[in-house]
Amino acid sequence: MKRNRRVIIPRKAPKMLELCKMIISKHKEMGERSPLDGAVNMQEMEQIFTNALSAYNDSEKLSRDIEAAYEKRNRLLGLLRDQNSTTPSTLLYYMVSVRDVLLGAYKGNERQLGNFGFEVNSSLTINEDGIE
Repeated sequence: MKRNRRVIIPRKAPKMLELCKMIISKHKEMGERSPLDGAVNMQEMEQIFTNALSAYNDSEKLSRDIEAAYEKRNRLLGLLRDQNSTTPSTLLYYMVSVRDVLLGAYKGNERQLGNFGFEVNSSLTINEDGIE
């Protein structure tokens, strides 16, 4: 009875690099006895592996740097989970303060906050005496 066998080649960078490293290592260990000797340009494969590993390490560092930059940005904006409009030294804190001061200054004419860049949504409320 014939069995079908599948030999998996990983499609994710870390696993692919790990497999390639193992292939190169085994090939070197076997030396001239390696079935890859003369059949595959292992010198070129190793050079490509070295370049790919370097690029992978660079991309991982950049990814960590990006995450740190996003966290710093969000902390300054006041958008982290443990922050809210009362968290001092954040843009959210100051923007709420500005909004509140302007609402007091332009009470009854809140559309003026639009001149400062705020989006002002107005809705009509109907009460017993008419429209408010």
